[in-house]
Amino acid sequence: MRSHLLVRRRSALLGLAASVTFGRSSMAVAARATPRDARFVVVILRGALDGMAAVTPYGDPGLSPLRAALLPGEPGQAGGLLDLGGFYGLHPALTGLHALYARGEMMPVHAVAAHYRSRSHFEAQDYLESGADQRLSSGWLNRVVGVMPATRGPDGDGLAVGLSVPLLLRGPTRIGSYAPAGAHRPDPDLYQQIAALNRSDPVTGPAFRAGLRAQGFSDAALGTPGTPSTAGAAAKPGSFALLAQA
Repeated sequence: MRSHLLVRRRSALLGLAASVTFGRSSMAVAARATPRDARFVVVILRGALDGMAAVTPYGDPGLSPLRAALLPGEPGQAGGLLDLGGFYGLHPALTGLHALYARGEMMPVHAVAAHYRSRSHFEAQDYLESGADQRLSSGWLNRVVGVMPATRGPDGDGLAVGLSVPLLLRGPTRIGSYAPAGAHRPDPDLYQQIAALNRSDPVTGPAFRAGLRAQGFSDAALGTPGTPSTAGAAAKPGSFALLAQA
C-alpha cells in the first residue's frame, strides 16, 4: 500500500526526520521552512497490508459471510470501525488517519491495481517504483524531479528519508538522502536472537556474550529474545509511528 500526500514543508520531510530523533537542531531547521512551500511526499510501506482490513467496506452485504471472524464492529460500537461516510470504515487503530479524513486532508482510494500480473512481489515492487512494466534503473519520482525547475541547493529537489535510497528516487537526477541517527542502532531483540543462534558455539558464543555484557546487556536479557534489555539506552520507540504522527 502506498500513500501519496501533498503536505506543507513545515510538517513534511524535515519534520519527519526530526520526530524520530527529537533533535533540537533538526526541529529548528524544520521550523524555518516557508509555510507556503508545498512538498509531495510518497510513503512506501514495505511488507503486507490487507486493504480490506485497513479500509473495510462494511456496507457491502457480501463481506460479512466471507470475513465475519475478522471484522471489527460497525461504526458506533465499542472497538468498531471509524466511519468514512456510511459504506467504508477505517480500522479502529487508524485514529490519526481518521482525524485527517475528518478535516478533509485524507482520501482513501480503494481497490486500485496496476495492469501487471507478476507472481513476484519484488518484480511488482520494482514496476511500481520505476513506473514501467519492465525493470528500469531509475524511479518515476527521480525522473519527475529531473524535469522540474531547479530551485534548491546542491542536493536538488528530492530527499530520501531512510537507511537506503529506494528505486523510486534512484536515477540520473541528483537527490539528497537522510537517515535519522537512531535508525542506525538495531533493536535489543536482534542482539538477543544472534546470541541465541551462537549460544552452542564454543568460540563465537562466549565471545558474543562477553561483548554484549560489556555493552550493558544482562544474562537474563540475552537468554530470552523479547525480554527487555538492561542496557543503558532504552529501546528506541516505534519510528514508523512517530513518522506517521508527524
